[in-house]
Amino acid sequence: MNKKWSEQGIGVGWIVQLKFADENEALYPDTDNYIITKNVNYALASLTDGEVIAAADSIDCLKSVAEKMCDSKIELVDAWPNTYDWGIEL
Repeated sequence: MNKKWSEQGIGVGWIVQLKFADENEALYPDTDNYIITKNVNYALASLTDGEVIAAADSIDCLKSVAEKMCDSKIELVDAWPNTYDWGIEL
């Protein structure tokens, strides 16, 4: 059983590596890194091109919203709590 992201301690400012399992791999790469941000809603923003692939009312809804928006199953591969490890200052 997959734990909710909030149960894993994942929150705003975390970088998550997601694996996409869609039928059209030309549209989305196999894996990509995203940062979780929050303005009004929580969002997943790509570190590759800045594209926001999902926005939701809670951290735990981001994955399901992203799956719907990308028409793909998404698996959390890894997560990092410290953006400074990536050279990113928020």
